[in-house]
Amino acid sequence: MNRMETKKMERATRIRNAATTCFQANGFKNTTMAMIADAADISVGSLYNYYKNKDDLLLQLIIVSQAEYNNDIEVILSQKSTIEKRWLGITDIYINSFTRYGKRVWREFFSTVLSEKPELMQHIAIIDQSFITGMVVLLDQSERQNSKMTAELLYRLWLQNLLQWLLSEDIECENIQKKFIIDLKTLDII
Repeated sequence: MNRMETKKMERATRIRNAATTCFQANGFKNTTMAMIADAADISVGSLYNYYKNKDDLLLQLIIVSQAEYNNDIEVILSQKSTIEKRWLGITDIYINSFTRYGKRVWREFFSTVLSEKPELMQHIAIIDQSFITGMVVLLDQSERQNSKMTAELLYRLWLQNLLQWLLSEDIECENIQKKFIIDLKTLDII
C-alpha cells in the first residue's frame, strides 16, 4: 500500500470515529457534516469527497461494521448450545449494533428515512440479511419447527419488538429479547 492510500485510509477512520462521536453526543438530526469535519480535523469539502451526506455516512458506518456483525452471527449459529441461547445470541448481536449509537440516533434516522428518503430502506434490509439468514438456520435446526412460520414473519415480529424498544425510554433491550423468546415459545418454535 502506498503512502497516499495509507493516508486516505487513516482519514476515513478519523471520519468514522468523529461521526460516531458526533452522532452519540448530538443525535442524528443535530449533527451536521460541518461538525463531523471539525471533529475529524478536515475540511467540509474533504468530507464530501468521502460521503454525499450524513445519511450516507451513517449507512456506511453500519456497512463497515457489517463484516464483524456477520462473523458474530456465524459464531453463534455454530455453537452447540440450546436453540434458545442461540436465538438470544443473534438478537443480542442485533441489539448491540443499534446500541452503539443510541436510541435517539436511530429514532431520528428512521423518522428521516421513512418520511423523506424511503429508498434508503433497501439498504437497511440488505444490512439485516445475515440476521434473517440466522433466523432461517435456527428455524431449520429447531426440532419443534412450525411449518407455517417463516423467517420473514419472525423478522417482522422481531422488528415490531425492536421498534417498541426504540420508541420507548422505559423498555430495556433485555425485555424485548425476553418478549421475543416468549413469542417464539408461543408460536411453538422453541
